[in-house]
Amino acid sequence: MSKVPGTAEYAELRRRLARRFRAGQGVVAELAPRVHLHLEPTAVHDLRVATRRLRALIWVARRVGPLSACKRLRKVLRAWGQALGERRTLDVVLEHAARLNIDASSLTERHGHAADAVRAAVTVDGAAEVSAMLGKTALKLREWSEQRLHQGLILCAKDLRRALRDAPRSKADQHVLRIQAKKTRYLLEALGRKCESLKELQGLLGDSHDMELLQELLGPHPAAAEIEARAREAAVGLMRDAVSEAETELRALAAALQGGR
Repeated sequence: MSKVPGTAEYAELRRRLARRFRAGQGVVAELAPRVHLHLEPTAVHDLRVATRRLRALIWVARRVGPLSACKRLRKVLRAWGQALGERRTLDVVLEHAARLNIDASSLTERHGHAADAVRAAVTVDGAAEVSAMLGKTALKLREWSEQRLHQGLILCAKDLRRALRDAPRSKADQHVLRIQAKKTRYLLEALGRKCESLKELQGLLGDSHDMELLQELLGPHPAAAEIEARAREAAVGLMRDAVSEAETELRALAAALQGGR
């Protein structure tokens, strides 16, 4: 009997995924205590990014295994991400406000509440549970045999292209593209690929969003408005090339998983 196209490619992918899930255990073990005990801004940022990367790994795992896989892990990481996101957003706004000499005292109470939410979400016991679930998933990957990832990658490429369609026209559409670019970037990284132009686009859209949010929270400011406009203009100039590069990577990965078909 001839080999099913993609079988060997999926087997190798599962081995790489297992290594990445095990590596995630070390990241959580290092960062979670620093976040819970000290709320170090760098650790908050790094753990937030780690949750995104782990969720991208889970997205892949659910397409080489059962769709019901990692249900509890997904729920915990989503809760972590929400709490960390609020705290990190305020950290960034406060950093920009200090640099631009803007009074941000109105955010002090909200910043404190965000700290409480992070400590409630990212606990020592919770970190141990996440680490155990990551290790369990790494072991289970050896047992799974589903081969749906190539289809998911094609859909992801289409979603990214769709997000680009109206992005040059409005801030709301650019926000949609920023979120989709972020998801795509972490998905590509989970699969061992990089797309530098997409990372640059995400950074520019993020800079623009930061300045927009700062003004929403603290009021209009000419320097913030200028930074926002420059970042947005640069992003518009880059977005088509960045999306095309990422789309090419996604489709190439999909083809490779099908055994070169």
